[in-house]
Amino acid sequence: MSRSARSRRRVGLVLALLLLAGCAGPHLVAIPSPGALVEADGQRTTATSRGLTVTADLAAPASAAAREHLFPLRVRVEHAGPGVLPLTPGDFLLLSEDGLQVAALAPAEAAVAAAGPDRGPGVSPHISVGAAGPHPTVGIFGIGLVFGAGTGGAREALLAAAFPFGTLTAGGRAEGFLYFPRAPAKGRLTLLVLPAAWPAGAERLALEFRWAE
Repeated sequence: MSRSARSRRRVGLVLALLLLAGCAGPHLVAIPSPGALVEADGQRTTATSRGLTVTADLAAPASAAAREHLFPLRVRVEHAGPGVLPLTPGDFLLLSEDGLQVAALAPAEAAVAAAGPDRGPGVSPHISVGAAGPHPTVGIFGIGLVFGAGTGGAREALLAAAFPFGTLTAGGRAEGFLYFPRAPAKGRLTLLVLPAAWPAGAERLALEFRWAE
């Protein structure tokens, strides 16, 4: 074998090892739970409640800034009606197995936390944290976070991929990333969806996940 052929073979082996290393590591898989339909590979799960269907795509790639500083989760929401349904960040909650519950961040808030403010080196976003339970109360706690100024490109990428909160009409659909604080993103997780517009006592929609190697 010529020296150039051996060199190409070594380069090919190194690239293959790098690709394998990039695929390794913990990743989320969906857990079958009452009312949730999990696809065979465990990377997509869907649940429906009161005409609202939510699908979580666990394999969807988020921006580097979102992965580094936040817990991004891509969802598709379909509203079968009737009427219109307003959706806000507080309607989407992430529950950890140890009882910590956080609300999704508003996209602008998430962009600042992940990529830094437009001007100035520091920021202290407010993060919704509440106790778990059948009727959790969600409080507001100021958590001081200091980041570099970041880049406009990172902010723009995060905002462009964010879930478009607003009002869904009957038959409407919205899709994008929910951004949560990283703190509860350990162990077993549950995405809870309970729009404030639903009547008191309505059963929340729940999708469960766990980390796997």
